[in-house]
Amino acid sequence: MFELPTDFEWLAPWSALTNDADPDAIEGGQIQAEIESGQTIASGLVAELCREMPIGHRLAGCELRVIGRCDADHNEFLFATDDPSAPIACVHLTWKIESNANWPHADVYASPNEWISQMKRENAVT
Repeated sequence: MFELPTDFEWLAPWSALTNDADPDAIEGGQIQAEIESGQTIASGLVAELCREMPIGHRLAGCELRVIGRCDADHNEFLFATDDPSAPIACVHLTWKIESNANWPHADVYASPNEWISQMKRENAVT
């Protein structure tokens, strides 16, 4: 499973999201039932992604762990995977079971540097 370096610096609007995250960190209450059932924020988001993914989805069958969230879009999360060719995935959750393998939308990255470069381009950071 992919691990971020300990000195990893998050770029706005992204921030770390761990198992001990405050439940109020996730807006909209989409995973409130999971939290009430005793799951953590992080495990609830992994469960939600697995629930949404149809057969044939790029991340289907991967071991996943949520590692970050986008503060600008409360449906976007960064996941670590056990796929060495795509250890990082930026996923836009839809909060419904999907039948199209293109959803939930997932951009995969070969390294943290690749993801950081994309975030810089999207946010016009140099």
